[in-house]
Amino acid sequence: MFLLYHHYIQKGWKPTELDVLPYVEKELLMASMIFERENMAKRGGL
Repeated sequence: MFLLYHHYIQKGWKPTELDVLPYVEKELLMASMIFERENMAKRGGL
């Protein structure tokens, strides 16, 4: 979960916004983060 918080805090989210999300929504955000990072790696951005 640390990576999830780190990733979205860098994007301007507040930790309290992430804290109140249900587990399922956190899982969806995690999947979105992984997808985004994979795409960046493919383009050489990471």
